[in-house]
Amino acid sequence: MPSAAVAVGRHQDEDELEEIELAGTRSCRIDKAELEESEGENAGFEVSRPAAKAGHSHPCRLALALFLGLIASLWELGLSAEALHSGKAFGYHTSGMVFAVVFWCLGSAVGGLTRIHTLLQVMAAVAVVVGYAGIYVAHTSGGRLLHGAEEHNKGQIKHHRHHLALTHPWELLEKPLARILHVVLGYLLLACVAVQVCSGMLKVWSSVPKLKWHGHSGRAICFLGAINVAIGSGLLGLNMYNGILILLVFNVTLLSHSMRWVKSTWDG
Repeated sequence: MPSAAVAVGRHQDEDELEEIELAGTRSCRIDKAELEESEGENAGFEVSRPAAKAGHSHPCRLALALFLGLIASLWELGLSAEALHSGKAFGYHTSGMVFAVVFWCLGSAVGGLTRIHTLLQVMAAVAVVVGYAGIYVAHTSGGRLLHGAEEHNKGQIKHHRHHLALTHPWELLEKPLARILHVVLGYLLLACVAVQVCSGMLKVWSSVPKLKWHGHSGRAICFLGAINVAIGSGLLGLNMYNGILILLVFNVTLLSHSMRWVKSTWDG
């Protein structure tokens, strides 16, 4: 009888252990399911990491990019000062486009800081509008004086007479290859910027980082914009002053894309 009682007790203990193990297994499965559900809900959101990766954020590079961006903007204003002072529309074109590239690049550098990134890109969009308005007025106004340059033919002033390439593309085909490339690339960038602004607004309003290509296309716009500034500066004349502007713009572009600041950088 004692042995039978002991056997029954052992069976009861084994049954209790099995129930405890089953309960633990169920609990683990529930915890795992809740964790996966939580991760699924947060899959569309960017999670701020406790520390940025090495080589991700560089205070010195950002400070240098800001400084060079400021110098590039002031340098362009100096080059266009005469045209701006005399009311020549072309001065607004060159200044607006250089400012746009600088704002694009700095905005890309702080892509993880949503508010600052948005502010810089809005400023870039305004600069683009001003820049295109300048070239539009320069080509469609009565005298069509561009950057103040006038052709003298036997003592008579002969104004530039080429029309806007968007409305007179056949005239553009008669121009040098560099000018054709500058115009075509410029309109391509305008179209890309329109798409970029719309996708950026969608990301902000939806609070979900959809459209993963937004960042890559933004960087491409920055580099193509810098290239087009270089082509445009070359069309105005390859000299030391325009060369310094090109160098400044490309340095801002390269520095801005050697880092990407995120919220965790400021949180410490």
